[in-house]
Amino acid sequence: MWLVINHPTKLYAPSDYKEDKSFMETMGVPESLKKFASASVHVEDAGEPVDEIANIMNSSITGIFILYAAYLAKEHRKTFTLDALHTHCDLLAPGYTFGFLIAAASTGAITLEPIAEPFGVIALNEIIDDRIRERVYDVANNAEDHDHLREQLKSLEDAFSVVSVDESESS
Repeated sequence: MWLVINHPTKLYAPSDYKEDKSFMETMGVPESLKKFASASVHVEDAGEPVDEIANIMNSSITGIFILYAAYLAKEHRKTFTLDALHTHCDLLAPGYTFGFLIAAASTGAITLEPIAEPFGVIALNEIIDDRIRERVYDVANNAEDHDHLREQLKSLEDAFSVVSVDESESS
């Protein structure tokens, strides 16, 4: 009931919407960031069958940044809140990030500790775990707005070098 009353926009994953535009409007994604949320990135198919993990690795630029944030959280054993992620990386609007995390968890791409904030990442699918760092840098370096995306990457990486919520509470 609390979720329905206080966070009705978090009840649906991005895939529940017919168009990315509808989802982003519901989540309140600013116009300036919508191009990243809907810009797909292409990877050559190496003859492997396409599956949900491959699809999520080829999702929007924003989606790849979210997966990289999950990777950083797991690697550094840190928890994060959606607002804190957004503070460090303006691509990661809280509503969109929440929906993407839930969708990624439902495909088996990631395993989250709690379903409520702060989030921790227990595991990543091995394909994502092995390739996401290379993938996010490739996308950032080859995108039209590469300077901005590289700044966002640096800021996101810096965010996980600080003390996590759990560690600061136990100190």
